[in-house]
Amino acid sequence: MIQIIIFLIGLVNIFIGLRFKINTVNNSIFLAIGITFISTALLTFVQHRLAGDPFKGVLTKIRTSTDELSEKLISTVDILETGDRLGIRSFHDNRQEIAKEEWIDLLDSEESVYLFGMALHQYTDHPDFFKKILKGIRLGCKYKILLLDPSNTDIIRMRARDEHTDPTHLQNRIKTSLDKLTSWLNADATRQANVEVKVFNHYPTFTISKGDNDMILSFYIFDTEGNRAPTMRLQADRVLGHKINRIFLDIFEKDSVSALQKDRETV
Repeated sequence: MIQIIIFLIGLVNIFIGLRFKINTVNNSIFLAIGITFISTALLTFVQHRLAGDPFKGVLTKIRTSTDELSEKLISTVDILETGDRLGIRSFHDNRQEIAKEEWIDLLDSEESVYLFGMALHQYTDHPDFFKKILKGIRLGCKYKILLLDPSNTDIIRMRARDEHTDPTHLQNRIKTSLDKLTSWLNADATRQANVEVKVFNHYPTFTISKGDNDMILSFYIFDTEGNRAPTMRLQADRVLGHKINRIFLDIFEKDSVSALQKDRETV
């Protein structure tokens, strides 16, 4: 179709150049344009017949690239929508990528805070840890804190082996955190009414830090020290956050014991 149009345009120009005597220069221009258009039409027609449409391959590549780009965009949108529905905010290679202040800021909540891990020393070592909890208590926040039982030497030895650390060092770190918490709780009955501290006795697989809106989820994996484990930031009120909350509460209510009670029993 294109070749026919080009051919006809060429004929019109040749007709004007031969039929109307304008002047020698203009007539020559019309003739030259006409010959060029007709030559182009004929060459294109021959090439199309012998070698196929010269633009077909280019158009096919453009169409294929466009289709691939559309598929990638659709996949990206699907991933983003899934991440938003699950409440995934970000991924981190290890816990150390999250600043210390971001961990402690989770305590600035008005409803509930869940802390779950082996020693939770990133909290108990922080100078503002207990100040933040007291501030939260005044706002009506309830705290549930769950650590590994430091008297369970078998579990501690297994975890120390898996992350290539000294079991005594790991045990002492847990004891130090637990002693800080129990001493702080024993100093005031109001604290005990708003902060529950318990210990668990199974091999640790993940750690949770949850505030009202934000959650940090990390994993204990083989051959990797705890603070170098993969970590996710989540929205606490989305699908994944709700599921993790239920898992935590199930462990806290059914598979752990009060640290204060255990402390009194060992006295």
